[in-house]
Amino acid sequence: MSRPNSQHPSESPGSNPANHDERALIELSRGQLAALRYQLDAILRVIHPAETNFSAFGYEIRNLLILAATEVEAHWKGVLVTHGVRANSTTDYVKLADVLRLREYAIRLPFYPWLGSFRPFDAWRSTSTTPTKDLAWYDAYQAVKHDRENQFPRATLINALQALCGCAVMLFAQFGRSGFKYREDINSFFELAEAPAWHPSEAYSFQVGRPYTPIRYEFPA
Repeated sequence: MSRPNSQHPSESPGSNPANHDERALIELSRGQLAALRYQLDAILRVIHPAETNFSAFGYEIRNLLILAATEVEAHWKGVLVTHGVRANSTTDYVKLADVLRLREYAIRLPFYPWLGSFRPFDAWRSTSTTPTKDLAWYDAYQAVKHDRENQFPRATLINALQALCGCAVMLFAQFGRSGFKYREDINSFFELAEAPAWHPSEAYSFQVGRPYTPIRYEFPA
């Protein structure tokens, strides 16, 4: 999980002390996000990214929505499994909403500044009894994945955009800005507009010359 350290407690989203040991995982995640970004580029050469077109839907948009939402799921599972927590459905995944402060992240797409900021997890709360439906784009992904014939119109451009920004948020929330460093193809495309304001007591304790000792977060049952 990414958080500021005690020397720079206001520098959100901070970093993850395990980043050096997780280079392979970070590179795989960055590569997948880059691939999704180029899929979106192809779609936006046909459909102009404007609010009036957010309800547009089609096969390529559906494919992007499914791949992006699946990647978000992979991030959710990865965090929970690392901490020894069950990760089978959104009933489990939603536990990350408060722990990672996902609602406080906002993403801008600098190439399309008129779109404003995206908050893919804005309605997600760990206490929710409807964690799938609370994420409209994720609920749409489930619908079009399992019932394309009847749910195809839910594979909309806005849902695909939210899912893709959800991937970006998960990279920031896990690895901090290191999730984007040295990758201009995603660093230039996804801009962190807002990040959580962590309390100093929630920062990683940093001591010069002493390594971090990883501990598992105690998630509620």
